[in-house]
Amino acid sequence: MSLPPPPGPRDDPWQYYAAVRELGPVVRSDAGTYLVARYDAAVEALTTPGVGGTHPFRATRQVFGPNLLDTEGARHRALRRAVAPEFRARTVAGYGETLVRPVVERAVDALVDRGPVDAVAAFAAVVPARVVAGVLGIPAARAAEVYAALGPVIRYLDRPAGNLAAALAARDRLDERIAGLVRGHRAETGLLARLLREAGHGLDERGPIGHGAAGRGSAERELAGHGPAGGGLDERGPAGRGLANHGLANHGLDERGLVRLVLLLIAAGTETTVRALGNLLLALLAEPGRLAALRADRSLVGPAVEETLRRDPPLHSTLRFATEDAVIGGVEVPAGAVLHVLLAGANRDDRAYAAPDRWDPGRWTRGAPRALTFGFGAHLCLGLPLARLELTTALDVLLDRTSDVRLAGPPGPVEGGAFRGPRALPIEVRSRTHRGRPAMPATDSALPPRAAPVVAHELTADTLDALLRRRLAAIHVRGFFPADAARAAAARALDHPELGNYHKAKSGSVGRVFTPHVDTAWDPERVAEYHRAAPDSTRASRALFAPYPSPIDRLRLLLEELWPGGARLLTLRGQPCFVGALRVFRPGGSQLFPHNDRIDQETDAPEIAGIREQLTANVYLATPERGGELHLWLREPTEAERAVIVEVEGLEPESVGPAALTFRPAVGDLIMFSSVLLHAVAAAADEPRVGTAAFIASRGPAEPLLYWS
Repeated sequence: MSLPPPPGPRDDPWQYYAAVRELGPVVRSDAGTYLVARYDAAVEALTTPGVGGTHPFRATRQVFGPNLLDTEGARHRALRRAVAPEFRARTVAGYGETLVRPVVERAVDALVDRGPVDAVAAFAAVVPARVVAGVLGIPAARAAEVYAALGPVIRYLDRPAGNLAAALAARDRLDERIAGLVRGHRAETGLLARLLREAGHGLDERGPIGHGAAGRGSAERELAGHGPAGGGLDERGPAGRGLANHGLANHGLDERGLVRLVLLLIAAGTETTVRALGNLLLALLAEPGRLAALRADRSLVGPAVEETLRRDPPLHSTLRFATEDAVIGGVEVPAGAVLHVLLAGANRDDRAYAAPDRWDPGRWTRGAPRALTFGFGAHLCLGLPLARLELTTALDVLLDRTSDVRLAGPPGPVEGGAFRGPRALPIEVRSRTHRGRPAMPATDSALPPRAAPVVAHELTADTLDALLRRRLAAIHVRGFFPADAARAAAARALDHPELGNYHKAKSGSVGRVFTPHVDTAWDPERVAEYHRAAPDSTRASRALFAPYPSPIDRLRLLLEELWPGGARLLTLRGQPCFVGALRVFRPGGSQLFPHNDRIDQETDAPEIAGIREQLTANVYLATPERGGELHLWLREPTEAERAVIVEVEGLEPESVGPAALTFRPAVGDLIMFSSVLLHAVAAAADEPRVGTAAFIASRGPAEPLLYWS
């Protein structure tokens, strides 16, 4: 029997694994690597001295430098001790009610009675990102952003060929974001906060208590052939010197080392569980009666999770490297050999499991050997207890809160290289109280996911209340501001010295006069500068409209009069915000792609707690003859769409379908709508489109409205 070619990302891998098992415990491939797909031999490969994870060109090392996954001995034990407290079984058990269940409940609530939804994008990709963020101490509002930004890194780790440049660029961007949390003391709980508080664990580039030379590094330097940047485990290097004030250097981890450690834990803690949740739901829904059996007997939830992790694991393989001659499964393996341990193949070895291809949760009540999904031995995955908790809690909450979960269409293909799971999984979820489509909520506390396609043409107390309850799609007041004064202000804006551009990839073509809060980008220095400049920016914006009161000032007065709780300027961490930003769309390509705006995607300041709805108010100062239309979709983005929006500030138009409403505003018009819903601005074809805008947030009628730019 000859070895078939290895499977591609969309091929069925199981016949290949079976062929490897049939050929022997360890099989040398045509490429010179050693393949291990039998259970006992895989355990040996994962535990034999002289066979470990260290290799300079391992994919994880290329991205993260020397790290928890590919170090051995004292270095590995020290790193493991540094992060272990948050992942011990006793600690993880405490996350159940305080972190994991609330996250899962919110995710399930977003599925029920909504019609067909993609369980991978709206559920499997949501829960692990939020849970891992909570464990590490990353603000919950940034979980989706960080997971989306990890995409190029995950794709490289999944199939390394050709993806390194994108992975390194994404890693560098994430380095800065996580470093901002470190520099700004932004982590108040979790592993990140603890590592900043405690005495060090004695880590540096060469092992415990040493002085390695991990430099700053960059994607360009690494691609130029200088090798992967170090893990930042030197307390004296350029990054480390700036950290003495908050004691991080006491760990022997400099800023880079801590940041890369956190990034590795995010990658390891999210992607495997994302795939595992997708595989679990697919296994339960693909065959009639499986989910019903769990409803009838909750004691089967744990075994169902274990069986899916064995039969359809999220991680199919791992690498080991022989640093000396070794014997694995009775086969001699020379020093320098690369071993490809096929964990998924070992999990279906009939020498270890009866009828291994069959999905049989009952085998776990009969004493089946531990599946190798999370490794074995010294490198057994630290996140195993947390992953199990997430998976079992996901099933428990689904069973608690739903009456029916079913496929709403054919599942997407199960695909991937090292990581495998369904690309998409359309499902329909019904609550226990389902009686058709839910009625329009009677209070502000439960907004519908879509706005009614109704437009009002006056700004009154009633229309403002209806807009905040999404009983209106928009308020469009024609001639809100004198057209001549608007055009004069637009001309000044086009020539203003503060005219710059938004910072994100898909909003970078749009100009703005004065810096809005969205452009602070979670950077502590930008945030500080935004608040420092806020009073001067507000006065300078007002001056553009002299001798008239500015449109935003007029709107502020109206809000104060119309709303029962009044209205006031938003403060964040006690600092006043700016209001009165101007946006400039230059002819010939300046546009805003489909996106939404939410203050919790920009800050985790305590003052935003309790916000129920966020509006945007736009007054148009110059409009083109052709182009510049405002498009509204009247729905919130999915979690997957939101993650893309947070990263690049826009979706591809073809991915969201046609807009529900389109407006062609005239000069002087005011349009208000929910900024939480998807919206876009088309490119101006012949003349600039200029407007001034403010966001308005509501906590309910008894509380003052909050406004800012």
